[in-house]
Amino acid sequence: MTSFLNPILLTLLVLVAALVCFVGEWLPADLTALIVAVALMALGLVSPEEGISGFGNSATITVMAMFILSAGITKTGVIQVIRNFLIEWGGSKPSQQIFVMGAIVGPITAGWHDYRNWYFHECAG
Repeated sequence: MTSFLNPILLTLLVLVAALVCFVGEWLPADLTALIVAVALMALGLVSPEEGISGFGNSATITVMAMFILSAGITKTGVIQVIRNFLIEWGGSKPSQQIFVMGAIVGPITAGWHDYRNWYFHECAG
């Protein structure tokens, strides 16, 4: 019989606690993520080097930047302006709302992808 302090069980407990905290939103998501990282290191499930190595990954920095950006546009009221525009043009039918959202987001996404590729291949490379 294995001990209760099995690393698999501890990892599952931390995962379930993180899920409950993320869904319950008792703490900000970024604080919850940091607490989970500290808990994994404190329990010895990952080494401190492994625990902080994610901060050197560009994906982690991108997610952190998205948290900052979303907080900024929420506090400035930009979200309300976009919401009002979508309600005005999207109407009350879900199909019309999806069409309007796609008509706005689709070209922006396509343009950003092309610009990013052009910049990194022509300007930064």
